[in-house]
Amino acid sequence: MKLNIELGLDHNFQELGPWPVADKVGFQLAINQLKFSQRIGHNESTHLQFDTIRKLRTSFSHVYEVSALAHDSMTHSFRDLMGRVYVNSSCPTQSRLYIKFVAGLLSRMGRQTKPNIALDYKILHLILTQFEQEIVSEVVPMERKRWLVVCGALLLIGFVLSLRGPECFMVEAHGLMSHLHYGTGDDEEIPFVIVPLLGKFKNEDGERWHLMMSVSRTGSGFEVRKWIESLVKILELENNTSGPAFCYPNGKLLSSLDVDLEFHGSLEKVQIDYPNLIEEGLDVRESYSIFRSLRRGSTSRAAELKIDDSVVNLHNRWGTVDYLGGQRSRSNMRDYYTSIRLTRAARLEYTTKL
Repeated sequence: MKLNIELGLDHNFQELGPWPVADKVGFQLAINQLKFSQRIGHNESTHLQFDTIRKLRTSFSHVYEVSALAHDSMTHSFRDLMGRVYVNSSCPTQSRLYIKFVAGLLSRMGRQTKPNIALDYKILHLILTQFEQEIVSEVVPMERKRWLVVCGALLLIGFVLSLRGPECFMVEAHGLMSHLHYGTGDDEEIPFVIVPLLGKFKNEDGERWHLMMSVSRTGSGFEVRKWIESLVKILELENNTSGPAFCYPNGKLLSSLDVDLEFHGSLEKVQIDYPNLIEEGLDVRESYSIFRSLRRGSTSRAAELKIDDSVVNLHNRWGTVDYLGGQRSRSNMRDYYTSIRLTRAARLEYTTKL
C-alpha cells in the first residue's frame, strides 16, 4: 500500500468481504463427508474409511458437471494424447479450500486396506479334490454336482490364467465350445485349451473374443482341460450355448458372492485338516476372495518357480495391450487365432510350469 501511495496508484487488493450467503467452495460437502465418516464401517466399527467417504465427492461432482450452471461456466482447456478433454470447472470440489480439505482429511485418516491373501496352489489342489469327491459320490444330488463343476472350473481358470475375480465371469459359452477342439491333435507338441473372454460385440463383423491359452495339464498337476470339458458338457445339456459360461441353470450370470461362499467353505475345511497351509485362527472369509486371491496366488507361484518376467507380462497384460480399451482390430476370428497360435509356445510357457 505504501508503494502504491508513492506511485500514485490505487491499491490492488481484493476486498475480503462481505462473503455471499452461498457455498461456492464445497464447505457443505466437506461437512457432509465428516458426518458420513461417523457411520459404522465394514473394516472398523467406529467409522467409515477414507475411500468410502470420498465417493460423496464423486457423486456431487458428476451431478454438478451435467447441470446447466456447469455448462454455462466451464471452458474447454485441452485434449491429452489419450483423447481425454480437460476442462476448467466452477464446481465447488475444484476449489482450493476443498482440495486442501481432502488432502488434510487423507493425511489424518490414512488408508486402511485388507488385501486378499494369495491362494497357495496346494490349497487349490485340496479344494478341487474336495469337489471331485463330492461329484463322484452317489449320494450327492445332481444340482450340487453341477454347482461344484462350475465353481471348480472357475477357480481353476482364475488361478491358471491369472485372472481377477470379475474377469473370470467374462468367459463366454459359445466361444468356449467352438474352440474346445483346438490343442488336441496328434501334431501338437504341448496339448492346450483355449479360453475365450468377452464374447461377441454388436455392430461388428465376425466374432469378437479375446483368446487365452493354457496347457491341458499344468506342471503342478492342474487338469485344466478336464474341468473345462466337464463345464461344456453341462452347458450343452442345459442348452446354454451362448452368454456367460459361468452361469446358473437358467443361463444367468453367476453371483460372485455365491462363488465366494463356496470358496470360503472349502477353505475352512482345509484350515481344519491342514493347519500348516492355513493357520488356525485366520478368518478366511476376510482374508481370501476370488477377487484377488486367485491372481495373487498365480503370480506368487510364478515367482516361486522363477518364471521370467517377460513370460509373466505376456500372460498377464491382456487387459492393457492385447485388448486395449475393450477393442482390437477387425480381423476375423480365424486370422486372430492364427496369430495367437504362432506365439503359443511363449504363451503356454507360464501355464506349463505353473
